[in-house]
Amino acid sequence: MKATNHFTRTILTYLELRAESDTLFAESFAKENKNIDDCITYIFNEVQKSGCMGFADDEIYSIAVHYYDYPNLYKNLTSCTNQLIIIANNIKR
Repeated sequence: MKATNHFTRTILTYLELRAESDTLFAESFAKENKNIDDCITYIFNEVQKSGCMGFADDEIYSIAVHYYDYPNLYKNLTSCTNQLIIIANNIKR
């Protein structure tokens, strides 16, 4: 499953703003073995595993932060096969 550009930009903007205000997260966010595409795949996989259909924005952002904070989460990511709909508010700079 592929995310929309808007969804990816929204998550990335949130993470960038978080990194600007949180030096500890900034270190995790800068890791070379992490990237936004794998982060989005991780979000989709976590949503699919939960069996839930709706999430608050903060829940999705929390999953994204979790992906960057834990070093081995990038391994064994697989694409989701079920359709998921996730809506996230636009973060303005």
